[in-house]
Amino acid sequence: MLVWGLTAAAALTAGGVAVGRALERKEWQTVIQGKGKAEEASKIRSMIEYRAAIHEAGHTICAWHDPYVRRITLVTIDPTRAGLAGHVNYTASTNPAAAAKWYAISVNMGGIASEFCEFGKARSGGSKRDLEHAREAAKAIVKAGSPVAPWARAEERVEASDNIARMFGSGLDPEIGRILNIGYAYSRDLVEQDRARLMLVTNHLCRSGDLKAKEIKRIFGKRAFWV
Repeated sequence: MLVWGLTAAAALTAGGVAVGRALERKEWQTVIQGKGKAEEASKIRSMIEYRAAIHEAGHTICAWHDPYVRRITLVTIDPTRAGLAGHVNYTASTNPAAAAKWYAISVNMGGIASEFCEFGKARSGGSKRDLEHAREAAKAIVKAGSPVAPWARAEERVEASDNIARMFGSGLDPEIGRILNIGYAYSRDLVEQDRARLMLVTNHLCRSGDLKAKEIKRIFGKRAFWV
């Protein structure tokens, strides 16, 4: 749902998200209140809109590759609101299997992964909320005793290492941190491998602000699997 000046290694920290939100508020004051030159305000708005679109496109890519997602119905961004508001709406299977929770983590991590892929850092205000939802899924995985991811590759990514734990403080269970890191790694792989469609979704969102089911089908084609 969906950080300038921060390194990739620090962008997932609580401080990184806080700085990102502060910058967003300051920039939107410039745009909304008409401060500064019109060209500068337009440039800021375009950059924020593009980052929002990249973020939601990442969620969309990961949802498309989630076999427990039945259908993606709508993707939207609203760059007129601070915090880079956006949504990916979809219908999902009610399958309680732990594998479904693993894929849910990848969908929640998709926006962060796509920002890292495009900008080398994650700045969107919705990133913390995405991580909180992913943590709840990770807790369910630990409770179910299913610590092995359902996909083949599970290497951790260096930019997420340790920083996910810092996001939630020193009290985060190391196993939950490991699961979140592996989920992020899978999401990053997906957005890197599916970059062409990532950019198609991004460009469409920048042009029209939303992506409806018919347009999603046109970009992605028919899905190869159902659960």
